[in-house]
Amino acid sequence: MYRFFFCLCSLTLIFTLGSCAMFPPALPKLHTREIKPEKAANLKRIWEKEGVTNASFSLLKSDLKFTEPPLFTLSGTTFLVPRKTGWNQASILEFARHLPLRLKECSILADPILLVIFDWVAPVKKKNIYKLAAMVPDSNQPLFIFVGSSGFDSHGRDSGGMTIHLSPDRSFSVVAKHSPQGFKYEPEQTIAHELGHIAGLAHEQEKDGQGNPNVNMMHPRGCLYCSFLPKQCLKLQNYLQNRKRSHFD
Repeated sequence: MYRFFFCLCSLTLIFTLGSCAMFPPALPKLHTREIKPEKAANLKRIWEKEGVTNASFSLLKSDLKFTEPPLFTLSGTTFLVPRKTGWNQASILEFARHLPLRLKECSILADPILLVIFDWVAPVKKKNIYKLAAMVPDSNQPLFIFVGSSGFDSHGRDSGGMTIHLSPDRSFSVVAKHSPQGFKYEPEQTIAHELGHIAGLAHEQEKDGQGNPNVNMMHPRGCLYCSFLPKQCLKLQNYLQNRKRSHFD
């Protein structure tokens, strides 16, 4: 009887530990709140003049569990999502869930994000993306443009995203739904990685005490469940506080 009980407890412990290894901690849920287009009337007016049509506006907001007093807040972030790129509101929600989690680890609270899904007839090429970024009135805020494939440009064809600095007060990131055929790409943490670039963080390839690569959020190859280093958190905090751009190419 005791032997049976001991075996049962051992199997239960092994199953529990195995489950923890197989299933990472659950990410926070995000919810959306619709806003009226007139709330972004300036953006809507500019885009209609340029031929961008049928824009729908909504807000992505962090789960309420992240409402404790933060050191800094992330506000004014805009996600631009042209239709027919493979992205939609559901997939944006799925991949954006990592952002408040990574920022919370830096004592930063993610405020609501303006999500704009729209029809855009221009090809998704570098010069047209530049033009789209220039249409956004508030140039001193984090800006993300979501595209279909990261192979649209000469930038690393196995890359999931890139950050472009047009001027000291206009930087934006491009996030891809998938990479060209033959390249593995995990897009879950790309938004946080590219926000680091917008904040002026370069790729980080530090090594630990054993000479192994220190895999962190700004590692060139990225990782699925890594975080920002303390020094990276500090730079993010300074950026979000001062909204100053530093150049990274």
